[in-house]
Amino acid sequence: MPGIMELQGQCLLAPLTTLGLGGRAEYFVDISTIDELRYLYQEARKRGLSLTILGGGSNALIPDDGVEGIVFRYGDSHLECSETQNDAVMVDVGAGYEWDALVAWAVNEGLWGLECLSGIPGWVGAAPIQNIGAYGVELADVLHSIEVFDMSDGSIQRLKCEELGLGYRDSHLKRHWRGRFVVLSIRLELSSNGVPNLSYRDLQVLNDSHKSPTLLEIRERVLKVRAEKSMLARVEDPDAQSLGSFFVNPVLSHQELESVKEICSQRNLGPLPCHAFGESWKVPAAWLIEKAGFARGTVFGGVGISSKHALALINRGHGTTEELLVLAHRIQERCLDIFGVKLEREPQPLTCLRLY
Repeated sequence: MPGIMELQGQCLLAPLTTLGLGGRAEYFVDISTIDELRYLYQEARKRGLSLTILGGGSNALIPDDGVEGIVFRYGDSHLECSETQNDAVMVDVGAGYEWDALVAWAVNEGLWGLECLSGIPGWVGAAPIQNIGAYGVELADVLHSIEVFDMSDGSIQRLKCEELGLGYRDSHLKRHWRGRFVVLSIRLELSSNGVPNLSYRDLQVLNDSHKSPTLLEIRERVLKVRAEKSMLARVEDPDAQSLGSFFVNPVLSHQELESVKEICSQRNLGPLPCHAFGESWKVPAAWLIEKAGFARGTVFGGVGISSKHALALINRGHGTTEELLVLAHRIQERCLDIFGVKLEREPQPLTCLRLY
């Protein structure tokens, strides 16, 4: 076996996540090289075991009864960059690099493109699966390509950004190719001469200084806003024991939007907040959740809703994944019943891939 890779039996997975819920892995291992991944792939096939990738644990729902087979993390954390023409800088980053550490590095290097994505927990490898985004920016805006290991045949491929079907918190990796690919690294195209993106309301205060904000000022503002919403992975913050936003903001057609506005008017819920999203309209899921009767700070057994943000479902220290899913389902049912809007869950259960 390459290096000193050793499978751990009955490994508790909850401490490896930001939510802190879930059972044990039948086997668990940390790896960091392609050779180790190839060996693990072959061993799993020979032993008739499924393979499941965990990553940074900031967006995965782990069942209370655990995960069969081998759960692994691919921790390659290399970082290389090369300049190209027109102020563009290509950056190759291993899947195991911490996302916010990457953003901090880019800001320190004077590279534009990631600053609005500050404070997002997790590892780089998960970024293209969700097409992570925040404060007016998505990964798709700067992603050039990704390198992947194909679990269907053990091959290594490079996929261009336009092949990934990236959408609002969505991709082929999340849906049609779910469980097929292990992201090994991503390639970003950043700029050494960028323009501040202050389109998001919480960032517009930076315009008050009458001078263009620096990368560091934007990053610090984003981190401040996220901290106020308990959207930073801080162990000392009880509202941060979550997976971040549990639901995706719904995107509605004009007709659907008018229908929800009419419901809000009939129920005296106040004006429906929304903003244009292409030819559609995006509505804040947190607003719908609160108007549906689920207030911030709601307690539901050992879990609940963050006191800072209605989109974050939290582990109160003694909860279970099942409790969390029941609460999520009740929220979805209530929003569908009142508004006719189906809220889509953002975090996904771990996917076991059987290789036999």
